[in-house]
Amino acid sequence: MDQRIKELWVKALRSGEYKQTQHFLNCDRGFCCIGVLADLYIKETNEGHWQQTTTPVDGVTPLVFNDVNASILPVEVMEWAGLVNELIVTSEHGKVSFYELNDSLRLSFVEISNIIEKQL
Repeated sequence: MDQRIKELWVKALRSGEYKQTQHFLNCDRGFCCIGVLADLYIKETNEGHWQQTTTPVDGVTPLVFNDVNASILPVEVMEWAGLVNELIVTSEHGKVSFYELNDSLRLSFVEISNIIEKQL
């Protein structure tokens, strides 16, 4: 992972600026950890945008990135960040993705930022 972007991501996750949510990169309730990275991409490159969908899912209104799926990290963000894998890390739960850390295991942004610092 690009070192400068890694530092930006860790700082953003620890900043308290982003409210954490699950199952969507970004929605009316907040961001997942991967959504924070996508938001940094938009802010840093002035490329891309969040767009609100008109169809709520389980009472949540997801925002889509450049009109694509609201729950997976876009390729252009992965390339910008210098990520070559699918965000798999090792935790006490074995090999897991950042999606699982955020959504299934419900680790806090601070806990996830610690893993990013150590493993990416």
